[in-house]
Amino acid sequence: MPSVGDTKTVFGRTYVYSNPNQALGPGTWLLSDGEGSLSGEQQTEHKVYGQAVVDSSSIAIHKGMLVYINEAGNAVAASAASLESSRVVGVAIDPANVGQIVQFTQNTAFEFFNAISITDEASSTLDVGQPYYLSSDNPGKWTKNPTRDDASIEVLQCGTAVNEYYMAIDIQPLALKAEVESAARIAGDAALSARIDVLEADPTTATAVANSIAAVNASIASETTARTDADALLMPKTGGTFSGAISGPEPVADSDLATKKFVIDEIAAIPAVDFNLDYGEYA
Repeated sequence: MPSVGDTKTVFGRTYVYSNPNQALGPGTWLLSDGEGSLSGEQQTEHKVYGQAVVDSSSIAIHKGMLVYINEAGNAVAASAASLESSRVVGVAIDPANVGQIVQFTQNTAFEFFNAISITDEASSTLDVGQPYYLSSDNPGKWTKNPTRDDASIEVLQCGTAVNEYYMAIDIQPLALKAEVESAARIAGDAALSARIDVLEADPTTATAVANSIAAVNASIASETTARTDADALLMPKTGGTFSGAISGPEPVADSDLATKKFVIDEIAAIPAVDFNLDYGEYA
């Protein structure tokens, strides 16, 4: 059983397997334009918003690719890699090579039977309900995951997948990054403020906050008492009077302190001198 989007060539003609509504029965093979899209009368009619010659600097335009118009008035595969190339004017209705005329459309439900060749994800079907953006990696292509952390990349939403094979084309205005960032921050602040208001009014939250504050205050009081008691037992560097006995290690170095008892014991250990001996006489 073929899958929707599969193609085959018979007697020089290319066909694509299609089934727009699976609830009505199995699909069928329909004549294709060679790129996996319906052709001729089988193809959905789209209003032509404009047309231009494909510029020599552009890649070949595939059906469904996003295009912009350069300063020369020619069509080029669009890219989010720069401000100029992000000014999308529409979606290519039919394929066109360099030097050929490409027609483009906007604001319509566009068939994506060739999604595998015009999306970064290279999937045969679209992700239903997912917004799609202009790719910064592959000119003309769509992507579900635009690059947002590079200051040189423009983020431009161009449509939303309404089902697996159709995209609702809705090219958003290209805003300055500063404006986008400002709007995002304002919206974020408003959301945070609203959430804080809810939390402040919530009795459970209020009780938890009050208990936390009480616990912190008790901890501070305990620490203050401990520090005060410890300070009372310290001997200041500027001097003071000890109220109790002092002991310490036996002095060894010249700078070590010595107690009175240590000094007395050292003196007592000196051998006594017999002053009754005559000069030259030994005890």
